[in-house]
Amino acid sequence: MPDAPRLTEVGGKAASLIRLAQGGFRVPDGVVLTTEFFSLWIEQIEAGEAWRSVIERVNSSRARVPNLDEREYLARACDEVKQIAAGLACTIEQRRVIDDIKRELGNGTFAVRSSSPEEDLAGASFAGLYETVLHVKLENLDAAVRVCFQSCLDARVLLYKREMRFENLSPAIAVVIQRQVASAISGVAFSLNPLTNDFDEVLINASWGVGEALVSGDITPDTVIVNKVTGEVIEQRLGDKGGDRPGEACLGDAQICELTDTVEQIETLFADPVDVEWAIYNGELHILQARPITAYIPLAKEMQTQPGAPRYLYMDGALTDGLTISGPISPITCETFNSIYGLMAEYMLGIPAAELDFDIERTGFGFHGARIYVNLSMFLHLMGKGKRLAKQAESTNALMAEIMLSPELDQYRLAKPPPLYRILNVIRYMPRILWRSRSIFKWLLMPVVRPERFQKEYAQALSWFEESAARPTANCRHRFAISPWPSTRVGGSCVPNARLTTTR
Repeated sequence: MPDAPRLTEVGGKAASLIRLAQGGFRVPDGVVLTTEFFSLWIEQIEAGEAWRSVIERVNSSRARVPNLDEREYLARACDEVKQIAAGLACTIEQRRVIDDIKRELGNGTFAVRSSSPEEDLAGASFAGLYETVLHVKLENLDAAVRVCFQSCLDARVLLYKREMRFENLSPAIAVVIQRQVASAISGVAFSLNPLTNDFDEVLINASWGVGEALVSGDITPDTVIVNKVTGEVIEQRLGDKGGDRPGEACLGDAQICELTDTVEQIETLFADPVDVEWAIYNGELHILQARPITAYIPLAKEMQTQPGAPRYLYMDGALTDGLTISGPISPITCETFNSIYGLMAEYMLGIPAAELDFDIERTGFGFHGARIYVNLSMFLHLMGKGKRLAKQAESTNALMAEIMLSPELDQYRLAKPPPLYRILNVIRYMPRILWRSRSIFKWLLMPVVRPERFQKEYAQALSWFEESAARPTANCRHRFAISPWPSTRVGGSCVPNARLTTTR
């Protein structure tokens, strides 16, 4: 295979297209104006006072996500820079390159697409931020190229770079000039199901024509979900695609099979889950673009099952309401949660915490890849069809509600409930759970039944906490305080109100 193109020269989109063509996929013909072509324009922009002022404003702000006033200022300032860019003259060399491209491409219609060195990367997609101009005739090629160039100066691009913590804020761009396919059907496909993060499924969206209405959100495409292992179509929903055939499926069985196979091959080529833009023209499948999917959460290797093996539906426990830890969780925090879960299980179920080492396959709770996971598959038999749970979740977690109502949910149900959560076991443990929970119900009811006593005890507890937090600790000691109430039950034994001091 020929050498891979340099990303700094051709940008992410062009590098992907070249890689696909080298891999044997049918990619529409095209050429690339490299970053070198635009280097003189970039130098002139960066030397100007307008751009320097923009960069100074961005660097002086401490906020990773700017407020509305700052966004509006940067939008106006960047628009001024783009107006300056619109008036930059072509050099003799640039003019020669454009004329050579026109002669090489000949007549036809072309798609002119931005290709930034920072675009379509695994960690940052820049999706929708750079410009694409479709249906370009050769006489309009110069103007289309300049529109794509100007998009690298847009405020949205600059703000996205800052949000993603890019150190280099200098503009950079290459431009792809590609023969446009007059497709009868087009769409996008994902090599994993982006709703459920299922690696064994391909999700395909399809619509009539070149796909402009699909990208703009003006229509609802057909949706097809395919099992990559068996080739079985799991689900097929017709969308409101408009046109003169709104009730007809865009894709036939053979086309679905070809698309699935192609997306799998591209995933193998990229060695990552991919998002693929495709089109069918004269009965042939063309690949318009492929990029790593950035909006999925990779599972730890030990949680991934082999293709075709039973699959599990996991919930990220750290993103549940009231917790919402979005970053990596430290080992000591994971160990703390593990201890808390163990003590709760021992108290509520009577199972010694030492015997209940939390494992994702045994207990349904686990700590992997610096995250906390719940194996929902182990509890689906207790949830019925999930409608009641979805109803409760829809106001606070729309995605969870959508998953619980999905027709795909049944494939994640275990053939046999795990021993710990079999219905008879749940029934056996229920009296103990209710009895152990009586104090919880007591404290939940106290504000209603005995509000004065509740307020008094709450004020005492708050005062004790503030006093303890304000008290300085000696360098050689850690101080631990137990509840100020007359006695506290811990692990089944009653301990008196006391303060424990331990020496390091």
